Amino acid sequence: MAPAPTLIAHRGACNLAPENTLAAFELAATLGAGGLETDIQISLDGVPFLMHDTTLGRTTNVHQLYPERTRQSASRFTWRELQRLDAGAWFDRRGPIEPGQGRQLRYAGERIPQLADVLEVARRAGLVFIFDLRKPPAGHPYQREYFDLVYKVIKAARIDEQVWYLANPRRAAWLRNAAPAMRRVAGADGHHPPDAQGLVKRGYQAVNIDLAAPGEAIAAYRQAGLWVNVYVVDDPDIAQALVADGVTSLTTNNLPEMVPWAARQGT
Repeated sequence: MAPAPTLIAHRGACNLAPENTLAAFELAATLGAGGLETDIQISLDGVPFLMHDTTLGRTTNVHQLYPERTRQSASRFTWRELQRLDAGAWFDRRGPIEPGQGRQLRYAGERIPQLADVLEVARRAGLVFIFDLRKPPAGHPYQREYFDLVYKVIKAARIDEQVWYLANPRRAAWLRNAAPAMRRVAGADGHHPPDAQGLVKRGYQAVNIDLAAPGEAIAAYRQAGLWVNVYVVDDPDIAQALVADGVTSLTTNNLPEMVPWAARQGT
């Protein structure tokens, strides 16, 4: 029986709570995730915050508070403006209507978190932390400084051993000296998987690759000593096949099913 893979909660427990909110990350920790995955953007005044989409319309009430800015980039808002938004009510509206009660409003009022907030959740629970960092658009005041801003916040959390840093080759080389305890991760396209030995030579320790990754590429990565994380895996049967190929961790939206499945591995 293959060993249990680490399960990374995609944007938190995003099928049970609003994605990229503290509620979702805290719930993921409670449910038994081994790590947290998120998306980081930079506000107009230089605050790293959590948001997947380029704009705010899908997961906040921006249309109510700033109706003329619904198509504006999320990073064009100041942190004070972002904090006014409700990042949970949209999720409540997806839930079932309870007879005689209407919809259950569990997450209305949930706010967009700063990067520092989710790092504290990871620290307390001892969880792995991996993230996608979005470069601000042209003309943004922090377009050149965004990497340094995020790195400083992560270093201040003092959880280097828990951080999986997705980085291009130049940044990975820099991190190798600046933060050797952080795991350097290469983002990869499963349709065009990069050469394993080339990744090792460039100082990478892990590969983050999508479900299209062929089994022979996964095997080559593992043989080269690389950790392999596949995203996004919500079906235990698919997960079983990937683990047989040698995958060491899985990013998932489906913790309620995947955690019990992982617990059965190696027993």
